[in-house]
Amino acid sequence: MFMQKIRRATRKHRKVLLIVVIVLAVGLVGSFAVWNSDNYGNNNGADMTIDEQIALYEDYLAKNEPAADAEVDYSTAASMAETYMSLRSLYYQAYYQIAAEDADAGAQYYTQSVVAAGKAAAYYQKQLAGAPENLNDYGKAQIIASQAQALAFTGANDDAKALFEQALALSPDNYDAAGKYLEFVSINEGLEAARAYADSYMALVGESSEYYAQMEQAISYYELLEQLQNTTDELQQEENNTDDAGADEADTDSGADDPQ
Repeated sequence: MFMQKIRRATRKHRKVLLIVVIVLAVGLVGSFAVWNSDNYGNNNGADMTIDEQIALYEDYLAKNEPAADAEVDYSTAASMAETYMSLRSLYYQAYYQIAAEDADAGAQYYTQSVVAAGKAAAYYQKQLAGAPENLNDYGKAQIIASQAQALAFTGANDDAKALFEQALALSPDNYDAAGKYLEFVSINEGLEAARAYADSYMALVGESSEYYAQMEQAISYYELLEQLQNTTDELQQEENNTDDAGADEADTDSGADDPQ
């Protein structure tokens, strides 16, 4: 049963993987630079394997994560949340790469990605709880949307959607929250629903806003992903049909030579 869930997750989250690869290409190097210590500052994520990057993050967390019963301030909570989200992405990449060849190893990476997302969600909650009094609704909305995204990666979609709605109620024009919500809708509700939300957001901010063009580019990106996914599915179906036809032909040939 668990392995069936893993296989379904692989199909469901192909778009997520494409997004993750692009985000990590930009984000990981920056994350390593921020750490800037003897152990971490001299590493270049672009030259490392996924397992090496995972090990680096795990080592960093082992040495720097606050104790479970410790008070966590706003900035520390923010840093831990983002670190766990980056680690979640790496676990998911590793899962996707290995699941077809080693289902057990894939399941382990997938489970680790869910656990990391859950820890990130908890730290986002601590970040929000420790937010300074002068943090405006725009800033609060970004934290809530980040927590919603993390929860979505754990499979808690109802809770995630409620948080997204809360974030966008606080700050309807917040592009960071809107972009995360667009991804959530695209993955869980489909391209048509994502397009409808994108259109409503663009109508809200107006053509003069820089966010109008950014949202337009974002939905175009998801439309492209949908086209690529459809093409991939068609090619896979053709390959499956060819394999089935070849197997049937082989069975027929084998049967012709069998003694009666």
